[in-house]
Amino acid sequence: MSFSRDRDELGQWRAYASNGYGCSVVSDAAAIRDVADVAGYVIYERRKQMTFARKVLERLRAEPDVLEVNRAIIAAACFMKHEDSAPRRSFAC
Repeated sequence: MSFSRDRDELGQWRAYASNGYGCSVVSDAAAIRDVADVAGYVIYERRKQMTFARKVLERLRAEPDVLEVNRAIIAAACFMKHEDSAPRRSFAC
């Protein structure tokens, strides 16, 4: 899932609502964190993405379970988007 910090973000509609079909769901980020395995704000800056990726890989270095490594890498990828992608204030889980 991807959310915007802003209540009425036009970029969110342009990126995710196909031909005007879509809906707005308002939720509290803290409440999402309570029920999601992993949740947080998306990282857009390349330097911060590299730091984040290194931390993820360092934590996975000793993980023997290949499925757990795959799950963690896929989850981590959800928190990184290209600098030019819209909207810029996304929340993912």
